Parts: sequence; structure tokens; C-alpha cells
Amino acid sequence: MEPDQSERVSILDPKLAAAIGELIATWSGMQSLLAIALTELMAGHALNDEESVASGVVVLGMEARVQIGLLKTLLAFRLKKEDSDDIAKILDKIENIKKIRDTFAHAVWECNDKGEAFSITVKTVGKIKYERTPQRAQDIRAHADRLQKLAGEFCRALQKHRYLPRYIPHNRKYL
Repeated sequence: MEPDQSERVSILDPKLAAAIGELIATWSGMQSLLAIALTELMAGHALNDEESVASGVVVLGMEARVQIGLLKTLLAFRLKKEDSDDIAKILDKIENIKKIRDTFAHAVWECNDKGEAFSITVKTVGKIKYERTPQRAQDIRAHADRLQKLAGEFCRALQKHRYLPRYIPHNRKYL
């Protein structure tokens, strides 16, 4: 028996909620990849499983912004300038999607009578700014797809320099 509408707990359409969850889960995988890359670049070579776990403990709790900054510094130290700059551009794109992910993960959500969903964010640095933005599941899913593509680009770029030899980004398949 279907529960009546008064028993529903979710304020979001299930497709929108699934898309948000997908973006957050995809980001989690990306952040793991950043941590692995950072540990290998610190060591100056690819690590085996035991070394990776021991080294990873140091960077797993770092914010992504810090990881990305350290990665750029180490890339400049370990690689030729042209290669380092190319990978830094990928990292900039990854960081931009992280900001988008943060919006979806931390926004207040509301739906109107038409079933349209809006993310509401409040910026409190400087002048207080309130943003109410319409959101669609397919747009959020596109960010997750773009992030997955960037993970592959980042991985392949580092693999050219013998880092991340065991990492294979997976293909996205939807249920």
C-alpha cells in the first residue's frame, strides 16, 4: 500500500535526490584519487598498497582545496613545466566542480507546487547574499559526468609519468 503524501519525508523529487547523491558519491571517489596522487607525488614514485595506506593517513583528512594546492606544488617540482601546467589546469576544473558539489551538498532545498526544485544558499562573507537557483536532475548529473571525465584525464596525465599505475577510472552506468 502506497503511503499518502502526508507521510512522505523527502522534500526532493527522488530523481533530483538521486542526482545529488550521485554527484556527492562521485566527488568522494575523486577526493580519494587526489589523496592517492598526493601520496605518490610526495614519495616521488608509485606506491604499493602498504605504502599507499601508510602515506595516505596523512592526507585523507585534508580538505580538497589543500590537497589540490599541494598537488600543484609537487607537480611543479616533479614534472616538466608544460606537463605540470597541463595537469594544474585539470585540477582547476576539478576544484570548480568541488565548489558546485558543495552547493548541492549544503544548500537548503525547496520545491514549489509545480514540483520545481530550488537550491538556496546564503553567502555571509562581506555583504550577506541570498541565492535561490532552480535545479534540474539532468544538470546535476552532468556535473557528476564531467567530474568522472576529469578523473580519467587526471589519472591518464599522471600515468604518463608512472604515477597511479594501478588506478583505472570506471565508466559511468546508471541504474
